[in-house]
Amino acid sequence: MRIFFLSNIPTPYQIDFWGSIHESAAVSAVFLSDKEPNRNWQLDLPEWASIISPKLSNPSRWLLRHLDDFRPDVIIVGGYRLTLSTQAFLFAFRHGVRFFYWLEKPQPSSRVKAFFRRFIWRFTLPLADGILCIGQTAQKVYSPYARSILNLPYSINPIRYQKRRNYNVGLPVKFLFVGQYIVRKGLVPLLDVFASLDPAQATLSLAGSGPLSSLVADCCLKSTHIFDYGFVQSRALPALFAAHDVLILPSHHDGWAVVILEALASGLPVISTLSTGAFEDLLCDRGVGRLCEPNPFSIRSAVRFYLDNPYKIQSEGSLAQDLLYASDSNSLNSAKLLLGFLASF
Repeated sequence: MRIFFLSNIPTPYQIDFWGSIHESAAVSAVFLSDKEPNRNWQLDLPEWASIISPKLSNPSRWLLRHLDDFRPDVIIVGGYRLTLSTQAFLFAFRHGVRFFYWLEKPQPSSRVKAFFRRFIWRFTLPLADGILCIGQTAQKVYSPYARSILNLPYSINPIRYQKRRNYNVGLPVKFLFVGQYIVRKGLVPLLDVFASLDPAQATLSLAGSGPLSSLVADCCLKSTHIFDYGFVQSRALPALFAAHDVLILPSHHDGWAVVILEALASGLPVISTLSTGAFEDLLCDRGVGRLCEPNPFSIRSAVRFYLDNPYKIQSEGSLAQDLLYASDSNSLNSAKLLLGFLASF
């Protein structure tokens, strides 16, 4: 089987997933750009991955030539509005190639915007052979528009991650936030909560970048127990996770949140929201982590649980690793899932 994948930028988790696929099938992954704002990974791309140069005068022509040379059996596009997605679809239609979208759940929107979005879905999504959905909410949303459907969440290779250090009761609980410094991630109430906590009880480390970087820097100056690591490259993340006790991600909305998978692989319980795909699918009612709302009262309550019950960190962390390894967010499992799905056509 020969699989072509088109997406916006290369990410560590896409390299993990398509690397697992590459062990059993021919893969060509093409990305429109090398990075986006606040997502500045420096990755060594494998030979099966490439980036369309922004200097190309005609990227559409380049893509069609690449598809002619690769001769895919399957085309997967990571977004129905993605640049060049129409060209990829037309190539699939002309050559009898199976075509699939791979989609996150949509972001919250006004009624008017939601109406027009559903209108577009009605006339575009059913043209594909199927939709790969990132999480159960996405599956529910897109099912009415899909000829076939598969819940295929983002995944990582957990082998790359280190086991978290053993938690010693009596030390401050070390909380970690990893993500963009933006309002949507619940960063403002998170900082408010930790600024008021006793440094002897808890610390907060933040890794990321974005428009709220100045707010993070200001909080670090005022609070000795809040630390800013800035944007951390993927090769350094396993050590960062292993040095902390609990991941906290109080997002207003997150299509999936791969950092939750990285925390589980490292043996960290997670505090997050039902608006975060990975928490909703993998951890809700599983006894690993705490549910919160993106407001100070709820975040404080979830944090207080681990301050009052520090022994839970070790037991939940061990369960977290087991959950991740057995789930479809383990890239070895998700690769088998996708290949089995495609083989059924």
